[in-house]
Amino acid sequence: MTGKTAAAIAVFLAVVATTSVLALPFVGVGFGPIGDGEADEGGVDGASDLEATPEGSTADTGDEPLSMPSPATDGDGDGDDANSASQPQLQDDREDVVEAGVDAGIELAEEQGVEVTQEQREAALEGAAEFAARHGDADDEQVREATKGAVHGSLVASQEVNVTAIQYAVGGAVDGALAQYTRVEANQMQSAAWGATHGAIAQEQRVTVEQIQVATRGAAAGAASGAATSGVEHGPTIREAGQGAAYGVLSQYQKLTVEQRQQVSLEHVQHAAAGASAGVLEGATETLAVEAEQYQRIDVKQVQKAAIGASKGALVQRQRVTVEQTQSAARGASKGAAKAARSVTVQQVQRITITAIQEASFGAAKGAIQRQEATVEQIQAAADGGARGTLVQRQEVSITQIQSAATGAAKGAVESAVQYQVVEVEAIQAAAAGAGEGAVLQKQVVDVVQVQRLASGSATGALSQYQEATVEQIQVAATSASQETARAVQSQRISVSQLQRVTAETAADATAYAVDEGTADPTVLVQYVEVEVVQRIERIDEREGEATISFDDQESDGDSVVIDSVELSEGGFVAVYDGVTVDADPDAVLGASAYLEPGGHENVTVEFDEPLEESRPLVAVVHHDTTDDETFRYVESDGEDDEPYVSDGGGPVLDGAFVTVEADEPEPEPEPEATLSVTDQAGDGETLTVDEANATVDYLVSAQYNGERVDSDVFAAGEPVEDLSLALEPPLEENATVDVSVRDAADDEALATESIEYTVEDDTEPEPEPEPEPPEPAPDANLTVTDQRGDGETVTIEAANATVDYALTVAEADAAGDDPLVETDPFPADESLENETIDLDDPLEADATLEAAVIDATDGDVLANETFEYTLDEGFEVEFVDCRRAEVSDSFEEGDSIAASTGFYTLGGFGNTIAEDFVTVGEDVEAPFTGTIVFEVDGEADDRITRTADDEVMVAVGDYGSYGTAITGITSPEAFPVAGIDHPNPEGEECIEETRPELPSTFVAETTVVDDGEGDEPPTIDVTFGYENPNDAPVLVRSELEGATEDEPLEELAPGEGTFTVEWTPETEDERLVWTADMSIYDYDEVFVAETDPAGEIADFDEEPEQFVFEMLATNAPVEQGEDLLFEATVANVGERAGAQTVELALDGTVVDATEPPLELEAGNAATVSLTAETADLEPGAYTATISTDNETVETTVTLEAPTDTGDAGIGTDDGGGTDGNGIGAGVGGDGGNDGDEFVGDENGIQIGDDPGAGIESTGTAP
Repeated sequence: MTGKTAAAIAVFLAVVATTSVLALPFVGVGFGPIGDGEADEGGVDGASDLEATPEGSTADTGDEPLSMPSPATDGDGDGDDANSASQPQLQDDREDVVEAGVDAGIELAEEQGVEVTQEQREAALEGAAEFAARHGDADDEQVREATKGAVHGSLVASQEVNVTAIQYAVGGAVDGALAQYTRVEANQMQSAAWGATHGAIAQEQRVTVEQIQVATRGAAAGAASGAATSGVEHGPTIREAGQGAAYGVLSQYQKLTVEQRQQVSLEHVQHAAAGASAGVLEGATETLAVEAEQYQRIDVKQVQKAAIGASKGALVQRQRVTVEQTQSAARGASKGAAKAARSVTVQQVQRITITAIQEASFGAAKGAIQRQEATVEQIQAAADGGARGTLVQRQEVSITQIQSAATGAAKGAVESAVQYQVVEVEAIQAAAAGAGEGAVLQKQVVDVVQVQRLASGSATGALSQYQEATVEQIQVAATSASQETARAVQSQRISVSQLQRVTAETAADATAYAVDEGTADPTVLVQYVEVEVVQRIERIDEREGEATISFDDQESDGDSVVIDSVELSEGGFVAVYDGVTVDADPDAVLGASAYLEPGGHENVTVEFDEPLEESRPLVAVVHHDTTDDETFRYVESDGEDDEPYVSDGGGPVLDGAFVTVEADEPEPEPEPEATLSVTDQAGDGETLTVDEANATVDYLVSAQYNGERVDSDVFAAGEPVEDLSLALEPPLEENATVDVSVRDAADDEALATESIEYTVEDDTEPEPEPEPEPPEPAPDANLTVTDQRGDGETVTIEAANATVDYALTVAEADAAGDDPLVETDPFPADESLENETIDLDDPLEADATLEAAVIDATDGDVLANETFEYTLDEGFEVEFVDCRRAEVSDSFEEGDSIAASTGFYTLGGFGNTIAEDFVTVGEDVEAPFTGTIVFEVDGEADDRITRTADDEVMVAVGDYGSYGTAITGITSPEAFPVAGIDHPNPEGEECIEETRPELPSTFVAETTVVDDGEGDEPPTIDVTFGYENPNDAPVLVRSELEGATEDEPLEELAPGEGTFTVEWTPETEDERLVWTADMSIYDYDEVFVAETDPAGEIADFDEEPEQFVFEMLATNAPVEQGEDLLFEATVANVGERAGAQTVELALDGTVVDATEPPLELEAGNAATVSLTAETADLEPGAYTATISTDNETVETTVTLEAPTDTGDAGIGTDDGGGTDGNGIGAGVGGDGGNDGDEFVGDENGIQIGDDPGAGIESTGTAP
């Protein structure tokens, strides 16, 4: 199995799956302080913009739990409670108010073209009146507006809504809205009630009226209370909050199995709806930590999607939790998602889609609700942070990654909060937000299981240091740990458990480091984490070994499943997990195989620890035997031992299947048995003796003669009787055959029968023999059967009867009488049959002409027969025409839903939808429907569902992918309730391959030498890399530059051709600058490379820089004060490049002269320079003269003498002179003297460097 397939299945199964408490009737507690019962002021006065709630308003104290009554307190749902004497009675004047509200709602619906029947009106009136009576303190306007909104919303939701559904929906919404009467304005109630009924009625075909009522009650109460708490007056926003919450809870509730509903009650449904609708309105208005001008107006559809996702996610409960915890999870998730949607810039606002909002709120609620020990405050804070942190402005993040990150972040935060008893909600929010953000910002890990574990681990670790860390430090540490761990493990084969553990430890250390250093600077913490996580990874034992597994859809008795094939290089186990989760959670393991030796295995049976009761998707994961004891210990060690094999993508090696649980046939009741012994006898005709009788059921003994029947008393089962005397009344008057039987006392079925001859003893003369009776008439029969269509397994006989015991047969017309397809058990004479369904022993496989017959049960003679045509119903047939079109043909009844699932690639990698595009017969198309339903990918269709012909319906499937979308499977009505794909596209993988973006090409476009480099500096080269992206949308690449550059390569390639330029400073002439990139995010293994020529072939890399050194130096010293001190130097460039340098003269460190402009020399050339020092201001004495270039410095001591009055002096050489001790010829001729204008020395001056005894010291870089 490929890594891509495993990832896709992980996404699929992950989708299949997966605080304040509202004040409702009878409880006077609200989201905020009730005070004097008046609504908060400061709300939006009808504007479409939602303003942030000012600090100090009730929104800031809105975390007090609100209580709601159990749905059970409202009666049993039979509709009779309204007339019960125990119910509050509506006063006459209030009846008028309710009726006015009903009529106003009807009028609005009729204005929109809805035809409202009198029956619907009465149902709405009854529902509203029942619950309005419970809220006598609400004023008339509130009652009227709440009723008006509830009625209007229910009527416009569906043209053919059931009247009972209207009654229950209206009643629930009115009850929920009026429960908030102390704080809520009438117009807010109207909008809340409208949204609640509208959302619930949209699910009317799939749910019960009791479920509708609890959903509307919770959604209306939450929307009304949230509007009041947050000051929201904008009607459409309140409506969408209520609508999304009601729709979401009912949608999710239908996906729960029987076992799950045992712990997720209707009360949980009510609280989830309430929390979701209230939380999203709070999040839509709460003051955010961004500049006011950055607030974005939240769109009403964003409100709806946040409420839908939160309400659904809160019902995905792994453990038994309270209804208050359920509400807290929904409230926090919808609130966090709404805040995230507003915390974006104008440029970024398009990057958060409404689908992403729904998935983030779903995942956050789901993750936060998994610990029953958590407080409602901890749950709400974790859900808030998880949803908010994952909705970052990254286009390349898929919606499945968002959901997984939100789930992991919220779950990790809650678990850590429980473990460390964290009560600071800000810290919990920060940990969840930072972890979620880091998990979706990182680009290296795309497997959703790894994304979830990254988020969970970083939240857990960061929050462990909460006592000393600030919320900023916690959040930044969690974000850094997620991102840098993902970067470090991208090429490692480690399990998801190891990944979570490393991330948690890294986050904990990063938080502690932040505390020690007193910093929350992301750059500082990232630098610390980069080193820390690499060291941790090096200490981890990578999971060696490879495995593959194949787990096909199958039928099961519920006790076990069969793994088609598995191959393990190191040996181990196969564990089967509940299909709603593929994060290798030990709590989700349903059973594990026996130890499997290394190698291949087929038909591996996995026994379940507890039998499955319902059909569902499951996941099989291949595990190591890390303890080497051939015993599966992954569950008992909480994931520490026997970890899963790791795929190339980093996730567990797994495969998924939909398992259909066959209903157990009930054990047949044992057939009753009886014994009977009776013999021929003679007597007076008044009594008959039965020798023995008994039965395994209560029984009686019966005698039948001459059309008469007499029965004994009833005897208990197993009670034997002997020599039983039956009184014959009327008595026999002549010899006769008597049928004696033991009969079942319950149904009078004969269990044992014997016939005897009874001789009547009589002394009188025998009467003459009677005339023989005429022969009995021939048996008669009738039969009616018509042409029919069916599944080939049954035939229906419209009518049949016969005057004798008879049976029915069905055979193919050309084989009648020889080998019938079925022969029934006998029917008693004169028993008429109507619409009798007969199961065929050998089902038909094609259309056929059949013959039905009535036969004599005694001798098999045919008494009546008819032929008829049987057309085989083709059943649910699916044809995948191509990757973007599938056609489904069958006959569908009301309520049947058929769905398509898709696979695709977006900028962020692989994604999919599971049964998201569907059509419901009776709702989207008239019922019944026989024909073809066409699913076709069309992202631009105006209408989602179109009736193209009497027998054809077109469903437009969303074009979700950036590069195309493929239909991967069809869901039948049987699999729709559990979101299963029971008709996968056999070419699914090939179709997904077609949606994958094409690989780009890369190359070096240009290299330009910007700087040859000075001195020891290397050259600087601008390198322009180019690419060609053949796709119509951008693609992401995992991109690196190898070489001496600080620039970063592109990671997003726009469509078509493009370039980017980086600065390269090669360190050696052999160095190349290499751009490597891959598209592993799209499941490609290929790496594409573009590299430059060696640096030495681009720049003059071999030449040594210029080197200015001294070859000769001469001076006229000593001189008298006031005379110029002259120096003459020969400077040579011994380097390999031309250059320019300044030559300086300094006395005792003070520069007194320099060449201006700088001396320029070609390589190998030399020149003489003259430098002068004025001495008029200098005191007589010895001075250190320094002459220097950039490469060399020479020093000598010169003497400045006091002025004298001697005669003219001449410059010359003194044959007896020599040197002055400094290596400079200074002899003064006795006749000539020194006139101060000529150098003293020999004719060539003084040589520098070659004379070891020279008095001039030279330093520098000259060779």
